[in-house]
Amino acid sequence: MTSLDTSERRTEVLRGREKVLSTTLHFLASAKMRMDICTAAITPRQPQGTEGMGEAYLEIGKRGGRLRLLTVITNENASQCRELMKAGVELRHLDSIESYFGVSDSEYLASPGTEEFNQDGPLLYSNDEHFVRHQQGLFDMLWESAVPVETRLSELETGIPRQRTEVVRGAEKLTALMTGAVSRSKGTISTFAKLAGPSVLLGSDAYVKLLRDAKSRGIKTRYVTEITKENLRDFRRLADELSIEVKHLDGVKGNFSITETEFVATSRLIWGGQPLPEILYSNEPEVVERNRYLFEMLWEKAIPADLRIKQLEEGEEIGETKITFDTSLILETADRFVNDMKKEALIIVPSESSISDNLAFFQKVASKARKDGVKVRMLGSFSDEGPRVTERYRLQGFEIRRLATNPILDLGLGIYDGKGMVLAQYIYSDRMRRRTGQSNLSAVLSTNRATVAGIAAIFESLWEEAELRAGEERSRKEAELMQDILTHDMRNFNQIIQSNTELLEGKLRGRLADEKSRDFLRAILRAIDGSSRLINNARTLGRIRADRSPVLSSTDLSKSLERAVLLVKRSNPGRTIVVRCRLPRAMVVADELLDEVFVNILYNSVRYTDSKRVAIEMSLKRTEEIDNTNAPRHAYWKVTVTDRGRGIPDEMKTQVSTRYQRTGSVGGLGLSIVHALVVERYRGRLEIGNRVKSDYAKGAKVEVWLPKAT
Repeated sequence: MTSLDTSERRTEVLRGREKVLSTTLHFLASAKMRMDICTAAITPRQPQGTEGMGEAYLEIGKRGGRLRLLTVITNENASQCRELMKAGVELRHLDSIESYFGVSDSEYLASPGTEEFNQDGPLLYSNDEHFVRHQQGLFDMLWESAVPVETRLSELETGIPRQRTEVVRGAEKLTALMTGAVSRSKGTISTFAKLAGPSVLLGSDAYVKLLRDAKSRGIKTRYVTEITKENLRDFRRLADELSIEVKHLDGVKGNFSITETEFVATSRLIWGGQPLPEILYSNEPEVVERNRYLFEMLWEKAIPADLRIKQLEEGEEIGETKITFDTSLILETADRFVNDMKKEALIIVPSESSISDNLAFFQKVASKARKDGVKVRMLGSFSDEGPRVTERYRLQGFEIRRLATNPILDLGLGIYDGKGMVLAQYIYSDRMRRRTGQSNLSAVLSTNRATVAGIAAIFESLWEEAELRAGEERSRKEAELMQDILTHDMRNFNQIIQSNTELLEGKLRGRLADEKSRDFLRAILRAIDGSSRLINNARTLGRIRADRSPVLSSTDLSKSLERAVLLVKRSNPGRTIVVRCRLPRAMVVADELLDEVFVNILYNSVRYTDSKRVAIEMSLKRTEEIDNTNAPRHAYWKVTVTDRGRGIPDEMKTQVSTRYQRTGSVGGLGLSIVHALVVERYRGRLEIGNRVKSDYAKGAKVEVWLPKAT
């Protein structure tokens, strides 16, 4: 073979076996750092005369060079690909390759117009630096877009296509892809197609066979399209022959089908049983899921075929639904619905300003209610009760209830006789001012019976909720009134009893010779004091339970503890209360009821200590050790109170703080108040234990965690 002169830069086309083979061998032998080859075919046997090329190619890898090979990987050459991988060659797959070329560190060669190496030529050779760099860039782009060899081999072994989104062309590829998608489906095939879709489907024997096979495997098939008198016969065939469930939508545009894992779409249909020219295919989960969600929305909106067929055969109008931004059309439609209504109007307004901005319209509805006996119910986010709204806007004949929701979307609704609906949104150019004349409307207008009935059902649910909430509010106010009356009267009775008992004690003090008689009077006074405290506790607990949205702020915990100690000492003049405490300055997230927590804890310590002297220890420290799942994770102040009283039996520790919530009992509400405030109101934590770990009878320990104020 002739030697190749590479001393000068050149690009040329070589012909003749001797020149082609010698140039190729030199090309392989001179490569140092890399060798990149793109070829359509890998064959088990090398053509005669090229036996040394394979060894020369692999020798590059042994010299430390990088070997990359782009090819079409098939079942026929999969074993050769695995052998090359073992030899250190990096492989990737392309679905189609129409030329052969190779690029090394400094040279490039190609077989123009062929998919693989041709030893007879022609062979394009170049060692021009710019040309080689250009071809290297081309190879790198192809390499980045190619499929990794492991992915391609797995696809061949399992028969499951790799994840991709692409446009597929060619009758053979389209047929194979469609057949594969249907055969791989295990549950449901869903199709959305234009008016002519059913005729195209039934006109293709291949597609009909696919769906029959799917039916035999128990696959459910759903179909959404526009059903007309012209294609009614086709839909009967779809249902009868292929058991396809069909629904109707007006003005269907586009065509797509979707299974559990694959999506196919096309914008064109071909008549006469011919194959589609091209399709968009994807088996990427995000694409499939997004289009499955789209289909489900269309399916829910569509009309069942039986209902549509009945409409076509009997001439019954189902109605239509449309979205519009034409304010004049919206107002005209609402006015027409009101003029035609004879039985009922269901209305939702976002605020009172919606009434004042459209007062003439609402007074027209009220006039229909008074004169024609139309039943009008209205929901809205009003500041006043319904009767006051009625009186303010002269809407006699309206039954009005308040919504609890915040009208952030400015949605208004009108349903008239269950036949017509306007669902409107107010759009403001300046949402802070909302002046009359600044608003525009967008709306859903519908005369579709199913749509109107569905929205009416939502109205009825809101109406029932508003009724329950109004009843709850009335009951709450009545309970608060009764509580205030009872608390006030019982306090007055207790004050009278206490005053008279104290006077009696003063008058008889010198006459009562025995201690037992004096103890009787003291017991009466203690009972009166306990009764008064129970009344206060019940009222406090009721207030806490009724206040569902308390306003919390930074509160001085140290001063709250000091006030609680002072109050308990003053309330028990006959006891010697010794409180040892270390109280650094501490601020927590609480409110004015914080004192009640520690008054009740300290009061229990006094109450359940039998001796005249009451010893209490109190400590306060900062901590983040809290495991209450309902509590936020940040810094806390922990208050620990211990005494030397009777203690609390272990079996009662989990009950004493929630007695009221569990049983409704009003006995011993102190720790119920503590629990309601600390855990429910302040989002802290409460634990009740023993001063001495193994012996509850030697005193109680109460630990309270409160969120530290920032």
